[in-house]
Amino acid sequence: MKRDLSKTLFDRYFACKERHIDIELPGRMLQHVLIIGFFKGGDDSEDPYIIQWHVGSDCDAMQGGQDAWGLQTGEIIQHSDILRVRFEEDNTILEIK
Repeated sequence: MKRDLSKTLFDRYFACKERHIDIELPGRMLQHVLIIGFFKGGDDSEDPYIIQWHVGSDCDAMQGGQDAWGLQTGEIIQHSDILRVRFEEDNTILEIK
């Protein structure tokens, strides 16, 4: 069974004072983003703790991840797609895969 690092990422991220991170995905990098929200997995299922992350810029976060018409800003990414996360606060890297 694959190890689930979504809870580790969640705990580490929300313990930071400086919450900007870089997220490496297959074929691209999201730089200097914030986690705006997340979608938890089922408590009674085989899902990871967090299945999706809502990430975006400072502006996206200040607006709660929605524009003036209530449409989503930023991007939803699958936790399973994340390769690694670099925390800007202390330049540490969390290897997900």
